[in-house]
Amino acid sequence: MALIILGISISVVALLGFVGGCWRITWLLLYLVAILFDHQQGFRAGHPARGRTYLENELDDFSGWLRRMVASPNKWDRIRACLKSTDMCSELNHRYRIARDFFNARLNSIQYGCCMPPAECGYKYINPTYWLTPNNTAARMDCLQWSNDQKQLCFHCDSCKAGLLANLTKEWRILDVVLTS
Repeated sequence: MALIILGISISVVALLGFVGGCWRITWLLLYLVAILFDHQQGFRAGHPARGRTYLENELDDFSGWLRRMVASPNKWDRIRACLKSTDMCSELNHRYRIARDFFNARLNSIQYGCCMPPAECGYKYINPTYWLTPNNTAARMDCLQWSNDQKQLCFHCDSCKAGLLANLTKEWRILDVVLTS
């Protein structure tokens, strides 16, 4: 359903741009530029993770509209079931045997958010999806929600939701470039 709404929205924006361009309706073109600018403001790059080579994302990095899309328990349960059905986390265990290789790997934002605990939690690496719990995990709720159970990991965490949104916005940015070219 979300893809249908997205498709319709993109079609409407494209049609408005076509009408504004063909009939030189300046106010319509300015309105579309304002919408695209506002939309681009939702694309954040994340923040550096302590002691890691990648950027971590938080839900607050994204616009309220995007956060609401994953905040609904019904929607997130369906998304989480879909993410858990893939082998994206288990394949990390086969691909990276040495911690140095894993920490230097270029994983996608969903893998960073869902397959491992946030860096600030202070978990000790054993393998990509198994981490030793530190004495103090009170840094944030995601630290408490992390599980070494391979069917749970951090799929309940806000960092997983943020990783999904970061991945979506990256793909949308590519789509924006194509549509505005």
